[in-house]
Amino acid sequence: MELTLAPNRLYQQSQTINLSKVTTLIGENGSGKSSILQSIFSQKLSQKEYIDKKIVCFSSGQNERFSNEFLRHIRRTNSDENNLQFSCFYFDKSWSRLLIFLATALKKNGKVREFLVSSGYADEVDGLDDTTALKIAFRLDSQYVKKVEDALSREAHGDIDTIRQTAFHRSLESFIENCINQRYDFDVPIKKEIFEIYPENLLDVSFDTERFEDSEESINRFDPEIGFFIRACNNSSFLDKEASSLVFKNKIDDKPLELGDLSDGEFQILFLHAIVDLFDSDDTLFIFDEADSHLHYENVKKFWDSLKQIKGNSISTTHLLDSIYCVGVENIRVLNKGKVHLPSNSNELIKRLSQLSNIKKSEFRALTYYEKIVLIDDLNDWYIFRELYKKSKQYSGVTNEYFDELFDKVAVVKVNSGWNTHNCKFAESKIGWVQNFTKFCEGLDIKTKEIFLLCDRDNLPIDGIGTEESPLKVQGIKISTGNMLKAHVLSWRRREIKHYLLSNSALGDCVVVLNNHKLPNAAHLQPFNNGDYLLEQCDNGYEILLETKEVKKGKEVTLKTKRVYNNYLASLPSDFVKNILSPFIEDVEEEPYGFSRDMFQEYISHIDHTEISEDITNMYNFIIGKL
Repeated sequence: MELTLAPNRLYQQSQTINLSKVTTLIGENGSGKSSILQSIFSQKLSQKEYIDKKIVCFSSGQNERFSNEFLRHIRRTNSDENNLQFSCFYFDKSWSRLLIFLATALKKNGKVREFLVSSGYADEVDGLDDTTALKIAFRLDSQYVKKVEDALSREAHGDIDTIRQTAFHRSLESFIENCINQRYDFDVPIKKEIFEIYPENLLDVSFDTERFEDSEESINRFDPEIGFFIRACNNSSFLDKEASSLVFKNKIDDKPLELGDLSDGEFQILFLHAIVDLFDSDDTLFIFDEADSHLHYENVKKFWDSLKQIKGNSISTTHLLDSIYCVGVENIRVLNKGKVHLPSNSNELIKRLSQLSNIKKSEFRALTYYEKIVLIDDLNDWYIFRELYKKSKQYSGVTNEYFDELFDKVAVVKVNSGWNTHNCKFAESKIGWVQNFTKFCEGLDIKTKEIFLLCDRDNLPIDGIGTEESPLKVQGIKISTGNMLKAHVLSWRRREIKHYLLSNSALGDCVVVLNNHKLPNAAHLQPFNNGDYLLEQCDNGYEILLETKEVKKGKEVTLKTKRVYNNYLASLPSDFVKNILSPFIEDVEEEPYGFSRDMFQEYISHIDHTEISEDITNMYNFIIGKL
């Protein structure tokens, strides 16, 4: 589901966000999480956006911006007492007793009923909640009685457009008859007192619907039951939800058990289940502002598992690490000054997650939320890699957004290899990190399944790279991680990632600096060739140079023809390559100095997709997976 977000008070431009079932916003206080949610709610109430969506908003606390805006909306439409079918609601905890009661009464297969029965708080007979009761204050004032009298007088003179013909009055009449006073005839006021309502009474009520103009029939609306109670509770005109109690079966003794007697976690999960039970549909968008606060971990998991099964979509905010773990990193969006960011920079996301945690080694804990972790020498290297891969697939018919979502599922951590000679072990620092991480994870429930140690080749002999599993996997290195996860040591076949930016088309006239006397002609970069293999000139331009070698397997000797790898280009000194590329991708005139993503994007736009090394695709396929 795609939403267009209106400008908010922190970010004055519209934004587009793609929602999954459980898209969740995180960020430090003041980052704009609530502003985003409120902008969606406001646009819906003003009917400027989301006309084809039904929206239900819930806040665990007292959010006056939401509640005041919704109350103003109710008051603006108060004169239209025929309006029972809303398409947008806001609820806080004051609605909990009424909504939970409606859910168990009206939705026999809902989560509320299931929770109450399985917890021993309700008995079910013939599909009906047979024990739960709502005690709520009701009144009908003399002013409304007078309106009904006036309506009867007007109808006697042939006027049919009266209050008695509205959907609200017809519903009110049925509600009073079945739940308050069976013989009431709107001839005297009803003084405010507490009435006891059971599900069987509510099911007998006829909630009428209003008549629509033809142009309105396509507008999505919720069922009129909630619309009636919204109208009836407004300003305590009829029902006073604040003066109410919800009574359950007491599984221990015969004393009444009220909703407030339940734990905070049970209270909260029941309320959240009620909202989903009553409002879920294919075109519903749920807005949850810290709805998971006060929930025990087990109930946090139940809540998010329930949301993942909804027909509609949800957008929420959270401060809980437990929630982020249950939601999944791929469904997280990071808020910074009102702007929504994909978690494309996992280092930034991990910082955000670490801010939420008080536990030791919070970075390790945050990383356990990812199924895959990449250790890399520099975070810019990962950015270069992902952009090169997307460039190589620009004519594949697959959008960059699709690839971004896949890349975003991988956590990327900066860890130096700690190696550039034969005097120490290849990837030694990264291996040490894996061992510490594995020790930290002992006894924890983690999502991590694989860790990829992505190294610069530096001076590692080219013959030491490549296995049956991957042409980029380093031979002879095993890391003990137990059965918990797998670790793979990988290396670029070129000295480092920047060597893959060498491109005939992007360098233009500067390519002559590269194709100099230090490289044999067969190793020169040529147009529309990726430079992975040596070339020989032919009538039609250039073709890959082949060589035939004897291959011994036991006593058998066979001849095998293969391409000759361009190790001349792959082994160029790093300083030489950096001097060639620096004017194209590094800012040396203004802070921050060094690698510039804007300059890089301009440079890569000139690389022809055929000039990107097969190593880029092979690395993607091994870490992320083939399409």
